[in-house]
Amino acid sequence: MAFRTQAFVCALLSWSAITAAELRYPVRHDHWLKSGEGTLEIHENGVRFHESNNRKHRWNWRWADIQQLKLSPRTIWVLTYEDVRLKLGQDRRHRFDLTGSGDFQDVWRLLRGRAEVRLVAALADTEAEVLWRVPVKLVRRFGGVQGLLLATTHGLTFQADLPAHSRTWLWPDLDSVARTGPAMLTVTTYERSLADYGSLKSFAFQLREPLPEDRFHRLWAEVQRQHGLKLLTDDAKRSNVQ
Repeated sequence: MAFRTQAFVCALLSWSAITAAELRYPVRHDHWLKSGEGTLEIHENGVRFHESNNRKHRWNWRWADIQQLKLSPRTIWVLTYEDVRLKLGQDRRHRFDLTGSGDFQDVWRLLRGRAEVRLVAALADTEAEVLWRVPVKLVRRFGGVQGLLLATTHGLTFQADLPAHSRTWLWPDLDSVARTGPAMLTVTTYERSLADYGSLKSFAFQLREPLPEDRFHRLWAEVQRQHGLKLLTDDAKRSNVQ
């Protein structure tokens, strides 16, 4: 018990240090023709970037200025609301790659669960408690990616054999889950995608082992609960009682 208490206190102090600090990283900013190096700063109110040798490439975005922040272990993409005329009005996206050692895991720890941040976690959360796992193949337009689909206490994680295709979704990040065949599971998320209906991105998984019905129904119910199904059910029960 003492060990657990000490571990909890250490984790809490570590989290406090992350939330209190401004995270800074040496990065390379991807340009259309070239790239430039600078400093990327992540803080509680938004994102800043200062390119070392180009004063025009200095931005300070508040969270309300960012449509979506996509995070992988060593790359961050910032999707803004600014139109790019040369790309027929597409929204401007900035890519930042780490130039030093380390990764962006502390950014994930800082931003996860914050409602004002539209975060896409293109990485596998290795810290959450795993409830069950099933081997799957993520079906793509050309080929696919194998890995494990994990249900955790916080949501769903796809731990891909090719790490660049991994995803972590907290429960509020999920729009729906559905069985689309005897060995298929489709996960629809709030990740932005121009190719999918309503700009929501869906992930179709081939189940390499059977997923028990009770596990699917608990998964479906938890996703629906995030959308207020539990409240509607409770109201219906109260009406029946009355």
